[in-house]
Amino acid sequence: MKLIIKFGGSIITKKNREKFPLDYDEIEKQVDKYIRKDVIRRLVEELHEAHQENPFSFVLINGAGPFGHYLVHDFLNEKNVKINTIHDSVALLNSKLVEELEKFFEITSIPPFKTCYYDGKDFDTAKLLKTTKKELKDGKVVSTYGDIV
Repeated sequence: MKLIIKFGGSIITKKNREKFPLDYDEIEKQVDKYIRKDVIRRLVEELHEAHQENPFSFVLINGAGPFGHYLVHDFLNEKNVKINTIHDSVALLNSKLVEELEKFFEITSIPPFKTCYYDGKDFDTAKLLKTTKKELKDGKVVSTYGDIV
C-alpha cells in the first residue's frame, strides 16, 4: 500500500503574522517559536505505530504555515522579501519535521523547487514524480513540502 499523507501548516506551526520575521537569519533564530514540536512528535509517533501494525510506503507532505504563506504574501506585495528567503524558510520547517521522522523511518526529503521547472507556460513536475517513485521503490519514506514554485 502506498499513501500520501499531509501534515497541514496550521497543525504543525503557530501562526503569528504580526511577529513572523521577514529575514531568514531571524527566522532561523526564532524557528522554535513557530513550530509545534509536541504536535509533530505525536503525529510522527502515531504514524510509526500505524506503520508497525501494517507497513506501508508513503509520501509525507507538510504545509508551510507562516514559513511560507506570510512570506509569499509579502513577496507578492513587494514588501522586501527575497524568493530565496521563502525557499530556505519552508526547507527549514521541513528539516524540523524530518528530524522527527528520522527517529523511525529511512527518509529522503525532496525540495519541490529543485525538482519542478517552469517551461514558460506550466510547471513541469515530472522530475519530482520520477524521484519520488524511485525513492519509494527503494523502500524509503519521501518527504516534500509546500513552497513557492
